[in-house]
Amino acid sequence: LQVLVVIDGPDAPTEYRFELTVPPGALLRSTDDGGAEVVRPDGVAVSHIAPPWAVDADGVAVSTSYRIEGDTLVQLVDHVDAAYPVVADPNIGNCDWYQGACTVYFSTIETRRIAEGTIGFSALAAACTLAAGPYGGAACLAGGAYLVLGAQNARAQNKCLKVRVYAWGLPPVAGSYTKGTCST
Repeated sequence: LQVLVVIDGPDAPTEYRFELTVPPGALLRSTDDGGAEVVRPDGVAVSHIAPPWAVDADGVAVSTSYRIEGDTLVQLVDHVDAAYPVVADPNIGNCDWYQGACTVYFSTIETRRIAEGTIGFSALAAACTLAAGPYGGAACLAGGAYLVLGAQNARAQNKCLKVRVYAWGLPPVAGSYTKGTCST
């Protein structure tokens, strides 16, 4: 699951928190490659989270890393002196390992920015095309429009956007929530 965080200016946060629900007894831990993984009590990794990346509007890599706090993955993005917008990719979701689905929870600020269309559309278009090629990029942008509508609906209810993505090829489903990083 790939989620793009768009940082639109120097006053934006440098930390982005992603609360995970891991299987009972499992833990979230760092990997040698800079990523992370969810590991069951028997030592079997049930999910790998790729190392983070971030790039500015000029295509220059921006320093980024993860920190783990219990079941929360924190992506640190050192975007000082970067050309904005900066796109960061936490590649993370809150996954149900039995149903093959992950849910991504957007914060209050991210929901507002998505709903208002101030998430840096040109950066999103570039990142979509880079990640998925020209045809995949078009599909990604169509998905972006779906996210905007989902975020607008969530804000209308004084809630935050969440998106459920399925491993089986089913289309993603946008919804809303009011806990964790949502402080409406």
